[in-house]
Amino acid sequence: MTTKWADIFAPVMAQGREVREGQAILGQAIIDAIEKKTSLTAQAGTGTGKSFASLIPLIHQILKSKKNKKPYRAIVSTETLALQAQLIDKDLPFLAKLYPGFSYRKLMGRSNYLCFEVARTAAVADLYMNGIVEKLKLRQTSIMTGEKQEIEKILGRDLTAEQWSKIASSSQFCPDNMCSAEKCYSTRARDQAKGADLVVVNHAILAVDIEMKAGDVLADGMLGQFEALVVDEGHQLEPAFVKAWTKEVTERELESMAGSLADGIELAKQIKSNQQIGKIVNDALDDLRDVLANTKKYYMLLGEKAGQEWHGSQTSLSLKYPLGRPSGPLAYAMEEFEVENPQRLLRAEAALEEAIKYLFPVVVKAMEDKMKGIRKLRKGYTAASSLLENVRIISKAFETKDGIISQYGTYGANVEGYVGFMDKKPYMKITLTPLDVSARAQQLWGKEGGQTNILLSATLTDLTDGTFRYARECIAFPAGAEVDVNSPFDSREQQLVYVTPANRKDRFDTEQYSFSELLDLINASRGRALILFTSRKELDRAAEQIQMMKDMGHFPYKLLVQTKDADKRRLKDEFESDVSSVLLATKSFFVGIDIPGESLSLLAIVKWPNERYDSLCKQMIIHWRMMGFPRWYERISLTLFQQAAGRLIRSMGCKGVVALLDYRANDSESNVFKTAKMGVNTLQSRVTQDIAAVKAFLQ
Repeated sequence: MTTKWADIFAPVMAQGREVREGQAILGQAIIDAIEKKTSLTAQAGTGTGKSFASLIPLIHQILKSKKNKKPYRAIVSTETLALQAQLIDKDLPFLAKLYPGFSYRKLMGRSNYLCFEVARTAAVADLYMNGIVEKLKLRQTSIMTGEKQEIEKILGRDLTAEQWSKIASSSQFCPDNMCSAEKCYSTRARDQAKGADLVVVNHAILAVDIEMKAGDVLADGMLGQFEALVVDEGHQLEPAFVKAWTKEVTERELESMAGSLADGIELAKQIKSNQQIGKIVNDALDDLRDVLANTKKYYMLLGEKAGQEWHGSQTSLSLKYPLGRPSGPLAYAMEEFEVENPQRLLRAEAALEEAIKYLFPVVVKAMEDKMKGIRKLRKGYTAASSLLENVRIISKAFETKDGIISQYGTYGANVEGYVGFMDKKPYMKITLTPLDVSARAQQLWGKEGGQTNILLSATLTDLTDGTFRYARECIAFPAGAEVDVNSPFDSREQQLVYVTPANRKDRFDTEQYSFSELLDLINASRGRALILFTSRKELDRAAEQIQMMKDMGHFPYKLLVQTKDADKRRLKDEFESDVSSVLLATKSFFVGIDIPGESLSLLAIVKWPNERYDSLCKQMIIHWRMMGFPRWYERISLTLFQQAAGRLIRSMGCKGVVALLDYRANDSESNVFKTAKMGVNTLQSRVTQDIAAVKAFLQ
């Protein structure tokens, strides 16, 4: 007999919660997917109540399975730590009182947890850090989670990002997730999560789980076995996987892995003699050093010839030919790049294969016999494996004309130049970015009929074609039912959209908005404004101008600025608590921020959120055009615009203005014009270009 949403939602209704039609439709669709062990793609507008619509059916099934003495575990994944915290600190404690009998845990990436093994290393030559570590040792019995906020409370002080990185768990320190739970709170959190009925994670954890399971559906991985997976903010799963699986190769990273590999080889030789392996590996590392040195030299010379700055440059790693006939240093560098580098990479590949073949049985034996130095052996083996994978991809890049590699997965290879902050020397990194994560993501969904999968978001639809096709195909989400639930909010009554008339002359040449227009809008809303920037440089300039006005008494509102090291949660709380403040923020505030009520009446988007049009973006466009998505670039910006606009109306009592200040949105000859018009239309609100109308609407 099919479970009915009204029946399992009754305990919540008894607490005075309202019945929402869209939530009931979504909740019933999720119930059906759980009971049939199928997949569901669901779009639900802001205010639907997605959290309860997914959590309550999962909890019901967990409790039902417990009665039948059958195991049932569920994973709920969301995009950000803030959304995780909302589920763990607010929603689940409330539901646990109404539906007692299930356990739940939160699991984050390990850089969010204290690790005494890492801290011990940091304390060796740093008196200040040594004092912190000693105090934490004395208070270790008080440490429950090892999360940053808890540690700061115990210490009675805030830690900078740099200080926290010295005591937090690290993939560099322990690349294979084998730290002991006694000293590493990341490992402890993972062990506790595996014993919980319901685990709340972020998308990056799903990427780690896939890597650890390595295609084995019976492996425990990071999360253990589970029967249901809900991916909230599902439109962000693909970008999260791309970020997690992007590889970077730098001179510094090479030396770090070289050190780990050399240490592992030396220790392995004490267990299994091999007189030649050390020289073989050293020769391979020298070859790789030469490849990086020549690539940097060649690309710098190409940029110099084209009149381009090295810092901030990005170019595909591929066959490159300068305009005209090269001569001098450029000619020599080009010949080395084309002829010698491929040979060096082939030699390095063969040597690393031999090193892995040698190290693997040694690591297995050391683990079985519980020998000393196992951490060094594992780090050496991991370094060799990572180097080999990178070498293979880079080798293929040398055979392409656009840096797109289809072997070993679909990657875009690019060379990025930058200048050191302290020494001002030129540096280079090679980035290997997966253009298509669908093949690896497919492992997440389990066997057909064996696992329930829910893909959920307010913005799953590809606005360029009106379907969920891209949302599913980019992550190989299984076929199944689809549901699209509208927001319960009245967008025409609660929301007004302001689009700049682009008639002011006070904007900087490099910017697309008028500063005076922004100030007029802030005054019209009497503060209560979230100003979103896509450029850190533009944000800093606006913050500097407003601060100058504030110092002269011409800006009466509290100014909050998202600096590079700002705590996002604290900044949001401070903005919400002061109902007339103005917050200047970057792209990280486009999503995952919930500020209902009068604290937010104006949401201004300074620049249309286009993806940076660099060589990686071009590679993405080429790949997805070939896969049948010719408007990939527009789709990205439309989704981000929708997400940003969705920060404004969060409850039935909210009322406010979305302002788009980008001058190109009013220029019919601009590429942004048509896309922005489409984006504005999706908001289904009244549109004005008159600030007086904004002021009247907000009265």
